[in-house]
Amino acid sequence: KTAAAITQGKEATEMTLYRNFMAKYQARQLHIIMTEDSFTHFAHHMVWVTQLAFTLASLTLLGLWVFYEKVEAFVGTFMVVTIAASAYYVKAHHLGEITVDGKHVPIVRYVDWITTTPIMLYELCHIAHVDNQTTFMIVGTDLLMLFFGIASALVAHHHFQVKLNFFVASCVFYLIMVLTLHVDVAHGFALKATSHVQVLFQRLESLTISVWSLYPFVVLVGRAHAGLISKNCEDSILCVLDMTAKIGLEGLIHERSHKHHRYVGSDGCYHLAELCGPQ
Repeated sequence: KTAAAITQGKEATEMTLYRNFMAKYQARQLHIIMTEDSFTHFAHHMVWVTQLAFTLASLTLLGLWVFYEKVEAFVGTFMVVTIAASAYYVKAHHLGEITVDGKHVPIVRYVDWITTTPIMLYELCHIAHVDNQTTFMIVGTDLLMLFFGIASALVAHHHFQVKLNFFVASCVFYLIMVLTLHVDVAHGFALKATSHVQVLFQRLESLTISVWSLYPFVVLVGRAHAGLISKNCEDSILCVLDMTAKIGLEGLIHERSHKHHRYVGSDGCYHLAELCGPQ
């Protein structure tokens, strides 16, 4: 009886703590909803600015596709910024969310990430001439990271342990991806490339890892988890991160290719041979 009473007491204490936590969380969410209007217009303008930036980037890469002869280095980034431009156009018209079990889910954001991040990682691997197995490992862990991250965001808050487990699993796969990219690629395959390609890859790796590492933190403090910042604040921060990661990737590739890798071939066309990978 004593053991049973102790167990019941612990369960009651845990339930009380959980109820207090949920009450504070719901009060915080209500406060966010009531005070987010002052930030709504700014967030909406940020979405349109981001959409315009991605549209201009897409048109720029389309022009490079026409202007250059060997443009393998631009294909991936063109797809990335074009998908992002389309996604932000949908967001700008308030069509990017669906309702699942009473929760507003930013489905277009998730589709954007699922389709663009593997392309960006493949582009990094392609530039460093990475073999198929390592490329598959990097892209695969990225997809697993996104799967568990999205699953964590979709799980209701009263399933806190499941939600936390999914989020931790997402972070673990992100760490595996980063370590593979840094150890096997940056300090492996990339060292076999030319000096110009090594410099380009180092910059791309630094940009990608530094910016991507901020996404889990923003999502953690956002509406899907802790709810410490409003939806509009979260969306505005993600706009900045998206532009930095995706357009930054394009800018670095274009800057290095234009400065170090462009030459006019016998056919009179511009070539980017050193960024095209093995022929």
